[in-house]
Amino acid sequence: MKNLIEPPEGLLEKIMTRIDKEKRLLAVRRRIIVFSVLLASSILLANPAVKILASEAGESGFFQFFSLIFTDTGIIFTSLRYFSMALLETAPVIGFMAVLSVALVFLWALKNLFSNVKNILIINNQNYGYR
Repeated sequence: MKNLIEPPEGLLEKIMTRIDKEKRLLAVRRRIIVFSVLLASSILLANPAVKILASEAGESGFFQFFSLIFTDTGIIFTSLRYFSMALLETAPVIGFMAVLSVALVFLWALKNLFSNVKNILIINNQNYGYR
């Protein structure tokens, strides 16, 4: 029993900081997976959302009114109030909401994904006194 080896000084602190680092890395990796799935889902949902928008705009006559902006600007300026009301009445609101929702989820997931990748780089570059 006299030949017991003493652990190096500060070993417990090094072990505890390593465990803390691994816990933080695991949490960040999980968030990266979640935001990657959200990002991929929003990319996949972009096509149906645009199709809904195009379908509603075609059915309501929105494209016909909107194309007048580029072809008959003189007529539009003389009756701007009536034209804007007609444009608003035929606007494909559900399609706009679908495309906007998909775009917002995409941007939010992208922002959070980059933020979490940055956090992994920061955590990995922290020096805890061991290598």
